[in-house]
Amino acid sequence: MHTNIEYTGTEAEKQARAMKDIQEWFGSRYAEITRDFKGAIIHENMTEEHFRTLCAFGGIQGYPITVWWQKLQDEIANDQNPEQ
Repeated sequence: MHTNIEYTGTEAEKQARAMKDIQEWFGSRYAEITRDFKGAIIHENMTEEHFRTLCAFGGIQGYPITVWWQKLQDEIANDQNPEQ
């Protein structure tokens, strides 16, 4: 089944809704999947294109992937530079 979701509101509201949708989609597996993706980005140099492909296999496409990728990038940067 294919579902289109239109994200409206401010950019922050759209991002929050997209992340909520991802978390709800993956449910209790969200934390594990996020940890695995972060590890793959750091240790295996996962590209955004590869990330998008894997997300599509998991049922996530479009805007939420962009938001999640940026969130992961921000978290990795903060983990590596905690003083900033």
